[in-house]
Amino acid sequence: MCRREAASGSGRSCTTWGSPDLILCDLGMPRMDGYMFMHAVQAHPETSHIPVILMSSKVSTDEEHQALRAGFVDFVGKPAMPIRVIVSVKRALAFQEGAPRPAPKEGERVLPRSRRIPPGKE
Repeated sequence: MCRREAASGSGRSCTTWGSPDLILCDLGMPRMDGYMFMHAVQAHPETSHIPVILMSSKVSTDEEHQALRAGFVDFVGKPAMPIRVIVSVKRALAFQEGAPRPAPKEGERVLPRSRRIPPGKE
């Protein structure tokens, strides 16, 4: 569901039905590239704390620097070895565990690992 919404240009809605621990984002999507998606995620207080990893077949030092300057927590070139993706995700989640999280909204439950359940979605 989230993948389809991001590709159609409505990526923000895929992060507001629940708060994911992390987002893996591809640079090349049909209507919204990874940088536009990142801008949308960062623009909203309810999603700006979510770490986002960019994946791209455009592998270059310049592309990686651009991604990190844009706010992505990591850059993974494609084709990616599974261990590279796993390590990147683990690092991002470990870093995120130490970062302060926004306070839960009224009526929202917070599960271990800070998974949020919106009111009425229990």
